[in-house]
Amino acid sequence: DDSTFHAGGTPRVLTWDPTVATRGLDDSTPSIGNHLDAGGRQLELLRDAVAIARLANRTLAVPRFTCFCDKVWGGHDNIFNFDCHYPGSKDSGHIPG
Repeated sequence: DDSTFHAGGTPRVLTWDPTVATRGLDDSTPSIGNHLDAGGRQLELLRDAVAIARLANRTLAVPRFTCFCDKVWGGHDNIFNFDCHYPGSKDSGHIPG
């Protein structure tokens, strides 16, 4: 950051706690229902944060979204046969691309 970014004190940034969107969801058994529910909640939070940041003249820092299924958008992969996770992805710490 250059010196003008911090000029005048604290940067004018807005963000939110991303865990709010997944509270109450059972992540022990990933499912398309949890995936879609969390996605919907996260999009609602993003919509509200964009509006608040705009009204407050703040920069929006978007946190990482939570995903309960690996690459659901690739329907040809038949990911639902693997409980929304590719074999081994639960243990590897990454989502296959």
